[in-house]
Amino acid sequence: MQIEFRHLRQFLAVVELKSFTAAAEKLHITQPALTRSVPQLEERFGVKLIERGAKSFELTPFGRTLAERARLIEQEFAHIDSEMVALKSGEAGLLRIGTGPSGISYLPAAIAAFQEQRPNVRVQLTVDTMNATLGALLNGELDLICTALEFPRHPTLKCERLIEMRNTVIAADSHPLARATTVAPADLLQYPWTAFSHDEMARARLGAYFAANGLDMPHVAVETNSLETMFALIGTSNHLASMPSLVLPGAQKRGLVALNIKGSFWSVGLGIAHLRTAYLPSALASFITILRTRMLALKSAHPSVLDT
Repeated sequence: MQIEFRHLRQFLAVVELKSFTAAAEKLHITQPALTRSVPQLEERFGVKLIERGAKSFELTPFGRTLAERARLIEQEFAHIDSEMVALKSGEAGLLRIGTGPSGISYLPAAIAAFQEQRPNVRVQLTVDTMNATLGALLNGELDLICTALEFPRHPTLKCERLIEMRNTVIAADSHPLARATTVAPADLLQYPWTAFSHDEMARARLGAYFAANGLDMPHVAVETNSLETMFALIGTSNHLASMPSLVLPGAQKRGLVALNIKGSFWSVGLGIAHLRTAYLPSALASFITILRTRMLALKSAHPSVLDT
């Protein structure tokens, strides 16, 4: 059997929805036609792709490999569509970027510079946790993620580390700990904390810091995925938050300060990741170049908040 793109799209729909019925509805084809498609692929490769039971649906190792490769092919087709639209309408199209909440401290300037070059390219910025944006990138829902590169290496991804940044604890300038020469770990447990929602990596690192000092995790009283909301809460209360030092310039403009913590918090590599592809779309390549330049400028302007 000669493999056609429609076979791969149908397979991906089944994998995504874990249901032949739902996949058939999404693709607007009959269920019998879709049900024949996967066995045809299995026959073509001579392997089992999906283990199906009465209440179970699992990809085999062969199925996982095919799904990864099929997503890359689907991404290539999306890039072709984007490039054709751009050529016809003068650099038009859509660039989909994912980032964490702290990304809004450095991405807006890069996006503004990008749109000065390509005013007809629409930018869609998604703010979510690292795990969520990584999953969206692997599923072909995003073109690029700007995040901490703290996930395992993946064969279908190309990653580039741009800067190293430290984490610190931020409080209001009027906070009782703000004037302390040194803040001991135990002092930090006397106040409520706010944290980014579902940021499991940061929670784990924060817990490790306190555990190393023989202490329990601080009490997280408020969770939010809005950096502005977090700034506002800290500025009007005694709440504390652990944040990447990259956001310090923005925090300081709102009357917030970094506490002088005894012992150092962790450092993390911040960078970009996108799917490996034989041809990087020109809009994506242009944005990456702009972001590199902006991050270098940020590193030069604020060396005190970044690890060099």
